[in-house]
Amino acid sequence: MALSKSASSLSLSEALKAVGAFAVEADVLICDPPSRRAVQRTRSEALRHRRLHGVFQAGARMDWSDEGIFLSGKPLGEANLIAEVLTLEHGRHLGLVRGGRSRRIRPTLQPGNLVRVTWRARLAEHLGGYNVELMEAHGARALDDPRALSAIGMLGEMVKLLPERDPHPELYATTLHVLRSFAEPKVWPALLVYWEIQLLQELGFGLDLTSCAATGSTEDLAYVSPKSGRTVSREAGAPYADKMLLLPRFLIDSAGPLAPSDVVAGFELTGFFLQRDALSPHGLKFPDARARLLDLLSRDTHAA
Repeated sequence: MALSKSASSLSLSEALKAVGAFAVEADVLICDPPSRRAVQRTRSEALRHRRLHGVFQAGARMDWSDEGIFLSGKPLGEANLIAEVLTLEHGRHLGLVRGGRSRRIRPTLQPGNLVRVTWRARLAEHLGGYNVELMEAHGARALDDPRALSAIGMLGEMVKLLPERDPHPELYATTLHVLRSFAEPKVWPALLVYWEIQLLQELGFGLDLTSCAATGSTEDLAYVSPKSGRTVSREAGAPYADKMLLLPRFLIDSAGPLAPSDVVAGFELTGFFLQRDALSPHGLKFPDARARLLDLLSRDTHAA
C-alpha cells in the first residue's frame, strides 16, 4: 500500500491531510496535533499491527514482500551489500543484496528511494537476503538540492533510534510523504518537524500540544514546558518565558502562514526533547546531516 503522490503547490495543511488519508487507508493513526492520549492509541495500534502481521518472533515469517524506503548500505565483499530498509509492515530491517554494488542495481539502492523488497531466510533471526525492485527514485531527484540531500541523510540516521524489525507504519507514512514533497520546498521542512514529533511519540516521549498545562485552555498557546512537554498559554507562561520553549504556530494551526523562522524554531523544539530523552541517555549525538540541514534552513531565514 503506497501513499498517494502529492500534487503541486501543496499547502502544509493539505500535505498533512494527505498523510492522514494514508493513515486511515493503512489502518494506523496519525494525530495532529500530537497528544499523550494519542501516543497511547498509536502504540496500541502498532502492537495490534504487529500481532496481525506475525512480526513477533514466535510467529515470524521467513519470507515476505513489502514496500520500503532504502536507508543505507554496507559493502560486503566486492559485489554484495547489506541493505537497511525502513519497511511499512516489518519496520527497519536488514538484508543481503547479492550483486548490490553492481552498476545494474546501484541506482536502485540510493538513500531515499522507495523500493519493493522480498526477504527470505532459513530462520527468522538470520540476516536473510533481499530481492529489490525500484518503485520511486527520490534519491536522484534530490541531487540538486542540498537541503533535500541533508534531509535524506538525517532521516536515515535518526530512524536508527527505533529497534530493528519493529513496525512503525504511521512514521513510515510521514517519512514517505516528506520524500514525495521535495518538490514543495516551503512545505517539506515543516513536515520534517512533524516527523521528529512522531519519532518522539514512537520512542515513548510524545509531546502534548493540545491545551495549556496550567489552565487547560486551548487559546493563545505560545510555549512548551521543557519539563512536561506540554503546551502553555502566553498569559500563564509569561512569568517563566525565559525558561520556556517557543511553540511555532504551524504545529497547532497548519492552515496559517509558514515562515522559515517558524520551521527553525520547530526543529529547536523537537531537538531539545530528542537530545535530552533519546540521545543523551545513550551517549549519542545528532547526525551531521541534521546540523547541515539546520544551517541551510537558518540561511533561508536570514535571506527572507
